[in-house]
Amino acid sequence: VPGAVQPGGIGYQLGFGLRDDADQYTVETRLSQEVGRVHWTAGVFYSDLDYQQKIDFVLDSFDCSGARSLALGTCVSSVANDAADVAAITKDIGVFAEATYDITDALSFTAGTRYSKTDKDFSWTNNVPRRTGAAFSGPVRATPFTDNRSWDDVTYKGTLDYEFADDMMVYVSYSTGFKPGGYGGITDSRTLSATSAETVKAEEI
Repeated sequence: VPGAVQPGGIGYQLGFGLRDDADQYTVETRLSQEVGRVHWTAGVFYSDLDYQQKIDFVLDSFDCSGARSLALGTCVSSVANDAADVAAITKDIGVFAEATYDITDALSFTAGTRYSKTDKDFSWTNNVPRRTGAAFSGPVRATPFTDNRSWDDVTYKGTLDYEFADDMMVYVSYSTGFKPGGYGGITDSRTLSATSAETVKAEEI
């Protein structure tokens, strides 16, 4: 986004580039069967995500107000050029089962459970940035960040429902949920850290 430079003033020009590349493989297998009043489903899930990101950032500062600018008869330019490479590999595994028992033709009870596990390998590397001019100062290279974490949990649910008619039903349900952790604040490797997993409990009537 170019900024206008007025005589005796200061202007900026910003350039930003972002390139993403992701390869993902996902598979899920289920088995289902109905035996008398029992209907059940069981299965496994697997996902493998390889994510790559490249970030480029350029900031030019034009100072036309200083003594040096007046002496040279032109604006003095300061340039900051940064680039970063991000890599993340995420593997998810899930094993689940659910069964419904028809107590009567109208009353049913459903119970289910799932084991989930997530493994993440993450890295953020700042390439050596370029700094020219007096307008930019400070550290020229942030410390590379690498980390690997695993999160897992067992979730479950139970539902009791009663069907008054084909289009009318009441139910009561209790369930738990799980969300694995991750990495946030991806602006500078000095501020990166892993976030904790989240769990939730839900009741419905």
